[in-house]
Amino acid sequence: MAYLITYDLDNPGQNYKDLIEHLKTYPGWARVTESCWSVTSGKTAKEVRNDLEPFIDNNDRLLVVRLSGEAAWTGLPKDVTDWIHNNV
Repeated sequence: MAYLITYDLDNPGQNYKDLIEHLKTYPGWARVTESCWSVTSGKTAKEVRNDLEPFIDNNDRLLVVRLSGEAAWTGLPKDVTDWIHNNV
């Protein structure tokens, strides 16, 4: 399953390197924008959210949405476009 993960990190000075490194541990991943990723996982959306919660602060926002197959975009890099074509 492919998921879209977006977050709003409330503390600009905070170091979210651990969150980014953890996102890269998923079987497939693409960084769509600065704070939006797409990943593949056998987990449910709730399980992915729970997996990521330790890497954010309690005042941050996080959204995990399962992708259904239809997508449209513009201006994304080729590697991200290829990833979407192959995984969504």
